[in-house]
Amino acid sequence: MYKLKGSILFSSVCDPYQPIEEKYQLTRTLLKIASEHFRTVRILTKSNLILRDLDILKSTNVSVTITITTDDDRVRKILEPNAAPIEQRIEAVKRLRESNVDVSIFVGPVLPMNPERLASLLSKHVGRIFVDKLNYPWLVEGIYRKNGWTAWLREEKFHEVVAVFKKFLDVD
Repeated sequence: MYKLKGSILFSSVCDPYQPIEEKYQLTRTLLKIASEHFRTVRILTKSNLILRDLDILKSTNVSVTITITTDDDRVRKILEPNAAPIEQRIEAVKRLRESNVDVSIFVGPVLPMNPERLASLLSKHVGRIFVDKLNYPWLVEGIYRKNGWTAWLREEKFHEVVAVFKKFLDVD
């Protein structure tokens, strides 16, 4: 079968592993189709549900990036209430790596965290990490103020985090 040149990305704006995916398996179906027609499949997710599709991922030229934005589950519960807990995402990274799936981590946007702790933890599992700043801080200013996180709205904080992460691993 002829494969199209290039790659397909699941998904840059909306997570392809929404909770409803467990029931309907639309991403799984599309992943099977994409693996037959594209040379490379790229997946960006916060969900450990990706492990359900490990059978497909192991037989596909795939690159998976798991988003982990903080090391503080209290922060995650406020800013990412429906996302998988941090520990589950790290476990997904470990299992993907053990299965020889190309896996990296995306810290974006950088949320309130202990950067040394998170960088140290993540560097044990991947060699590549991508970091992005909070692009629209005025949209979350009220939540950050309410929780005492206003320092994290400043761009300088982002640069501090990047500097710490660079001590532990390759950062893009």
